[in-house]
Amino acid sequence: MADEQGDQGTSEPVKQNGKPEKSLWVQYGEYSHLALVLPVGVGIGWFFGSWIDGKMNTHWIQWVGLLFGLVSGFWELIRATKKLNREN
Repeated sequence: MADEQGDQGTSEPVKQNGKPEKSLWVQYGEYSHLALVLPVGVGIGWFFGSWIDGKMNTHWIQWVGLLFGLVSGFWELIRATKKLNREN
């Protein structure tokens, strides 16, 4: 019975490499982060670009903010995906 539960006799499942498996809620949080990082980055970039446009009375800075948010969102998406792949 102790062999099924791991080396120390705990009730927590253990992976092959000795690390404990992540709970369902932790996995949900990690994968929902992937789903939200791109739209949130784009929204924040567009919002601040529009805000600066309103203060400076221009109409092009919102597009720069949108582009910056898109690039930073993709950057974080790729970084987080690589991290999750290394852990699995």
